[in-house]
Formats: sequence, structure tokens, C-alpha cells
Amino acid sequence: MENIYNLKEKTILITGATGYLGRELSLGLAKLGATVYINSRYKSKCIELVKEIKNLGLKAIAAPFDVTSQNSIKK
Repeated sequence: MENIYNLKEKTILITGATGYLGRELSLGLAKLGATVYINSRYKSKCIELVKEIKNLGLKAIAAPFDVTSQNSIKK
């Protein structure tokens, strides 16, 4: 039987990842095997959460930008 909660080889962008709910979503999805892109307007917060996830042996990448700004998204 296939495990429907297996997210290996999936990539997920979590906007607002460094907030309370976003952090828990990021950790949970990474634990299910996804590579999680951690988004926040604050680079330092992204890096901090990425380190925490990687310390658990999971996959995460910092993706700091403001989702409300077209210029920030394009960069």
C-alpha cells in the first residue's frame, strides 16, 4: 500500500514560514520527506529555521523575499 504522506522528491514553498504556524508546517512537511523552501521577509529568520531543520537531518532552503512585492519576488 502506498504511503499517501510520503513527500520525498517534492519541493514545497512555505510563505510566512518563520511564524508560529509556518514553522510547524515547515518542520512537519520536512519530516515527511519534502525539501522545504523557507520564506520570510527576514533573511536571518529564514537561515535560523533552515539550520534547525537541517540539524534534524532534513532538507530546507532559505528563500527570503516579500511575497507582496513584485520586485522582491523577481529577485
